[in-house]
Amino acid sequence: MEYILKRLEACNFSKLRKTSKSDFTLVLGSDVPKKFVKTELEEIFAAGMGFQVEIKEDFSKLRVKVLHDLNR
Repeated sequence: MEYILKRLEACNFSKLRKTSKSDFTLVLGSDVPKKFVKTELEEIFAAGMGFQVEIKEDFSKLRVKVLHDLNR
C-alpha cells in the first residue's frame, strides 16, 4: 500500500507523510486533484488490493487509514 502512495508522490500529485504503520497523510498542492486522487485510492485499495481503508478529506490533504487488510 505504501508503494502506491509513494508513486502518487513521484507523479507530483502529493507529498506523503507517514504518521504510523497504518496512517498516511497526502499533502496536496491544491484542492483540484483531491476528488480524483481520493476516488483512485478507494478503487485501488478496496477493489484491487483488498484493503479496507478510511479516507478523510482535510484542507489540501487526504488522510488514509488502513482499517483492515482483507488479504491476511
